[in-house]
Order: sequence, then structure tokens, then C-alpha cells
Amino acid sequence: MPGRSSGGGAGVPDTARRGDAEIILYSADWCGACRSAKQYMDAQGIDYVERNVDEDRWKQEMFAKAGQGGIPVFDIDGQILRGFSPQRLNDLIGRAS
Repeated sequence: MPGRSSGGGAGVPDTARRGDAEIILYSADWCGACRSAKQYMDAQGIDYVERNVDEDRWKQEMFAKAGQGGIPVFDIDGQILRGFSPQRLNDLIGRAS
């Protein structure tokens, strides 16, 4: 079933794939843009792993990949996307909008 998993838990995959794209979303529950991104990906059937940056381990991992800055941050096969843009997200995962 498309959608999110929290990543890193017992029996939960650390990555999700859409076609050939591995998608990790660094987000927080309080972030409106993060909620919009999750709603969009869920509606489009895009699999992803969500990592909540309110947990220090995910915040540190995100900073190591993307540097300081705001959320959401997407890691799509090692390509970093800051902020939420449906068009840019679709471009990076090789999906027509």
C-alpha cells in the first residue's frame, strides 16, 4: 500500500521506493508544508519513509545530508530537495505531473 512508514522500527523498512526512486521525507508534525507534502504523496500513491526531525537522530541525519535549514527535506536517491514543490518532486522521481 502506498504511503508512509516511520522507518527504523522493527519490521519497518528504512526506505521506500517509487519505481526506481528511494524517497525519505524529513518532516515534523507541526510543519504545515510537511503535512501538505505527505497529503500530496499519499493522494498520488507515492511511497516514502517519513523521519520526524523532532527526534534528534533524524534531525542530525538530515543536517548531515542537507545542512541547516527548514523542512520539509526530501532525499530522493541522494538528491536533496528542500521545501515542497509537487512539480520538482515529480521531476526528481521521474513521474509526470
